[in-house]
Amino acid sequence: MSQNIKRSVCLSSGMLDELQRFASGRNITVAQAIRYLLERGLSLTMFTEEQETIRRFIREEIQTVMPIVMKQYMDRLIAMQAVASRTSAAALQCNVAVLAENYIDSATPEEILANALRQSCRITKTRPKSDDEYLREAHEWLNSDLDAPNDK
Repeated sequence: MSQNIKRSVCLSSGMLDELQRFASGRNITVAQAIRYLLERGLSLTMFTEEQETIRRFIREEIQTVMPIVMKQYMDRLIAMQAVASRTSAAALQCNVAVLAENYIDSATPEEILANALRQSCRITKTRPKSDDEYLREAHEWLNSDLDAPNDK
C-alpha cells in the first residue's frame, strides 16, 4: 500500500463550491474529489476519452443542425436536378422523334424544329401552342443571329 503525502491547497471560494457540488453528486468527500480530478486530469486515458466525448458532441451537433441548415439547399438542388433530368429526357426524346418522323419525309428545317418544339412541350408538360406558332418560333430561331443573346 502506498503512503499518501499530505499537501495543502489554496482554493477560491467559487472553486471550493464547485468541488463540494461535484463531491456531493458522487457521494465522496472533497478530498476524494480533488484526488479523482487530479488523477483524471493527469492520465493519458482521460485525454483520449475526452477527445472521443468531444467528437461525439460534435457529431451529434452536426447531425442535429445540418439537416435543418442544408434542407433548403438540398430541396433546391433536388428540384433543379429533377428539371435538368426532365429537360434532358425531353431533348433526347425530341431528337429521336424528330429523326424518326421527319428525316424519312422531305421536311423543311422549320418543320423539323417546330416538331421538336411541339414534342418538348408535350414531354415537359408546358402549355402547347398552335402549329403556326411552332413554325413561327422555329423560323425565328433558325434565322436569328447566333451571337446575340436571346432572353425571351
